[in-house]
Formats: sequence, structure tokens, C-alpha cells
Amino acid sequence: MSQIRKRNVFLVTGRYRDAGGMPRGDLIDCITCGVNEESARKHFEAEVPNFAIATFTGLLALEHRAKKAISVLAEEKPSWLVLVEPALR
Repeated sequence: MSQIRKRNVFLVTGRYRDAGGMPRGDLIDCITCGVNEESARKHFEAEVPNFAIATFTGLLALEHRAKKAISVLAEEKPSWLVLVEPALR
């Protein structure tokens, strides 16, 4: 695994399909690695054909979004919609 870099890591979220082919059960997070998103997706789909993918996101994109979310929360007038439960205000 020494050749794996952040750009090669992808988070896959989805559900297994039932006998009728419908996604069922709890959402499951998986990690897949590949030289790029397309090859990682193809490899994942070949290895786990009974899995309905809901999201397929690169680790670098997740890190970028997390940094952006922290930045948005620090803004006086957030550039994203921010909802806060009353108990946290």
C-alpha cells in the first residue's frame, strides 16, 4: 500500500441490493483506491456488483469541503446555507 496517495483514495457510500435488485438496509461507507476516479469506480463495481452506490467522493475533495465548511462557519455572513438547532445557539 505504499503507492497509495490521497488522490488515489475514494469514499464510497451506498447499500447492498436485495434479491429484487433494490437497495436496502443501512448506508455503508467503503474505501476504494485506484489510479483515478474512473478506474477506482470500475474496480469497485466489479468487486462488489451487488452494491448500489449513493456517493463516490475522492479524499482530496472531502478534505477540501471540510476546510470550506470550517471557513464558512467563521464567516459573518456565510456563503453557504447554515442551519443551527436552537439548542446549539
